[in-house]
Order: sequence, then structure tokens, then C-alpha cells
Amino acid sequence: MVFSIIKYPTENHYYDEPITQDDLAIRMMLIPSGSFLMGSPESDLARRDTEGPQHEVLVTQFFMAKYPVTQAQWRRVAVMPQVKRELNTGPSCFQGKLRPVEQVSWLDAVEFCDRLTIATNRQYRLPTEAEWEYACRAETTTPFHFGEILSTDYANYDGNNARSPNIQGKYREQTTPVNKFEGVNKYGLHDMHGNVWEWCQDNRLDNYKSASSMSLSQAITIPEDTSRILRGGSWNSHPSFCRSAFRNEASPTVRSNNIGFRVICSPWRHPALPKNKESKSPDVVDSLTSLASRSRFDEFLLHEWQRLADIKQPISLILCDIDNFRLYNETFGPQAGDRCLIRVSRALLNTGADLVSRHGGEEFAIILSNADTNEAWRSSQKIHDNLRALKISHSPRNEEAYVTISMGVASAIPKSSITAETLVKAADLALRYAKQTGRNRTYVNAHYSTINADEK
Repeated sequence: MVFSIIKYPTENHYYDEPITQDDLAIRMMLIPSGSFLMGSPESDLARRDTEGPQHEVLVTQFFMAKYPVTQAQWRRVAVMPQVKRELNTGPSCFQGKLRPVEQVSWLDAVEFCDRLTIATNRQYRLPTEAEWEYACRAETTTPFHFGEILSTDYANYDGNNARSPNIQGKYREQTTPVNKFEGVNKYGLHDMHGNVWEWCQDNRLDNYKSASSMSLSQAITIPEDTSRILRGGSWNSHPSFCRSAFRNEASPTVRSNNIGFRVICSPWRHPALPKNKESKSPDVVDSLTSLASRSRFDEFLLHEWQRLADIKQPISLILCDIDNFRLYNETFGPQAGDRCLIRVSRALLNTGADLVSRHGGEEFAIILSNADTNEAWRSSQKIHDNLRALKISHSPRNEEAYVTISMGVASAIPKSSITAETLVKAADLALRYAKQTGRNRTYVNAHYSTINADEK
């Protein structure tokens, strides 16, 4: 059988996180929203029970690192201020600044993400298992994003251990530089098959029988000693272990010379913000939904208010509240309530927002910079459409069969006569009116609207 690599164009959207001066920046590739069949089909001869049943998963847009974290990148972050745990600046067995970092535990990888988040004011984390497989497959359905088979000309794994249909090849017995091979997938990602296993956020489920149809970053709080998922295979793996669907696991404290990781970034945009020198580890992310936290919202809103005042451009705020959420919780229980909050949070993304935050409970907030009332209105209607498409069943006692949301909109061109806090109060007043007049609707505060702003 002749092996030919499937090559893709390289003009994918990306941004660089320049944490190193002389070596590779962390290049973050845009992974578009979409859906895919997670797991392997029963026709796959290498399939394991843990990879089924196949099920459709919806994934919202995010950014993923083009390469596994390198040793140069690791060293730069490892000297940043500690959040929860110390990091060894040179843990790897196979040394080389462009080789992937290894000998790092899941807990070490999470600490890396936390430090990077604080340093950059962008939310970095490990991918969920669904996000990893979706990004790896990159719209393919074959065992590897290359196609049906794997070759050591394009990936680093145990080529001596290959059996049909895979090709007998090299066994390098160590990691290789992350940019060694040209085997990029459609989303511009390298080294998704082999080199090092990659930590994922999730704990391991025995199979997908109870899996969600959403790619969730944190469905529930997971004890830190629970085994975590590993994906992708490594330099000493049989090629079948490198398949897009193959699932491995390890204790979060395990360190090995064949385990590394890559990071993803949440989808909203974050300009650089002034650092709060008094706070070593600001709580910028909501632990349940991975949206921005309330404190992050306050900080971002003030920053944008001041910036847009200088250039006399509008800002819009949408406050959202899930309708009759207390009844939902009473009917289905708190864990179902958490899953509902996570799914609703995904409906708020991909609407042109500059920041999406959870304010607490069932209330969310959306900031749209350089956006007038008309744009905010269109975003709110997109949210209604997204939520309707999810069809989250509500309590039989609820007026609506599915979960709905009410929204309040307020817009302004920042100036000295009003404050950011005033805009929040105006949007809150609009939200309360929307709920009082029937729910499942959006109300615009006419006193805080940029429509005909020059006539006011």
C-alpha cells in the first residue's frame, strides 16, 4: 500500500503569544465551531470498547496551540509567579528547546495554564477530550487525520511495532522537535499523532454511553486525584494508540518521558489589561462554565469604557437570565442545573462578543465594544436562535417546553456625564422589564440606546 500524506493550505487564522524572545512563540490556531462524530466506528479493526458508542458532539470555536508546549516555552512560564504549585524549569528527559516538554503531570500542566492566563489576560487551559479529538480530526473521519494509515516519515511513534495496514518504519526511541514533520492537519496543527501523549481536562469515563452532546470544559467539579485523559500517542506507542479516537488515562500526579500537553484559549478576545500588583492570582474565569468571571467582567468593562471614551465609539451591554431556572433545578436537580448552565453558556458565544461572563447563578453578561444598539440587538437574536437550536428540555410545569432566556440591552458612547456602572444598571432595568412582560424576549433600554445618538 502506497502512503501519501493529505496536505492542507496553511493560511489558517492564528495569533502568536510571544512569551519567548528567540524561540517559537505559542502559535494559537483558530479551531472553528462545528460538530463531529466522536469515537471510532465499529468497522475500525483497532477499535476499543472505550471508544464507543460514536455520538455527535457540538463544539464551539476556540484556539489551540499549533504544537505541544516546547521546553523553551515551559521554561519561560515556569519562572513566572507561582499560583498553586512549584514548577521544575527543566523536567524533560530528552533535552532540546524545540522538543516537547515531558515529565510533567496534569497538575503541572494546569499550573502552566494558570500562570499563562495571569501573564497574558487571556484564558488558557487544557482542552477537553472532545475539543482535542475534534481539533485532531479536523473534519476527517479516518483513523488519522493523514488518512487510513500512519508513517514515521510524518509522525514519531514506534515504527518497528507497526502491523498492517500501517507501514513498518523508524523507531526513534525519543521525542523529536515539534516542527520536525510537515504533517499539518486542516486546522494547521502539528504532532497530533505521536511524539508525546497530551493531557486533557477531563476525567476518564469507561465509554461514551452517558456522554453529552456538547464539548464541555468543566461539567462538574472533579476531585484532583481522579485519573485524567491522555490523547494522541507518543514516540514509543504502537500506531493504533496514535489514532484520533484512542483514549488513554493516567493519575494527575504521574510524570513520564512520553507525556506532555498543548494549550487552548477560550474564544473571547482579551486586550492587555493593567495588572493588579496586589493580586497574585486573580480569579478571571468562572470555574463551572469557563466564561469570564464577574471580577474579570468589571475589570474589562472599565478598561473598554475608558478606551472607547477617548475615541468616542459606542459600547453595548447585554444582561441575560435563564427563565424559571429555579423550577428547572427543582425538577432535575443541581447537577443537571450545572449542565444546563454550561450548555446555555455555549449559546452565548460566537455572537460577536468581546467578552462573555457569568455573573453568578443563572445570570450572564456580554460586552460588545464598538457596537451600537442595532448590533447588540442582532447579537441577542442570535443568542435566542442558538438556544432554540439546543432544545434543552425544561420542567413539565414550565410554560415553555425548552429552556429560554430573557435579555436586557443598554448602549452608550462613554462620556463624563455617565459611568460604566450606570450602563450596567440600565441593562439590568431592561432585563427586569423583559422578564416582567413575559420572558423569552429582549428589551432595549430606550434611555441608553445609540440609535439617533446625535439627536439626544
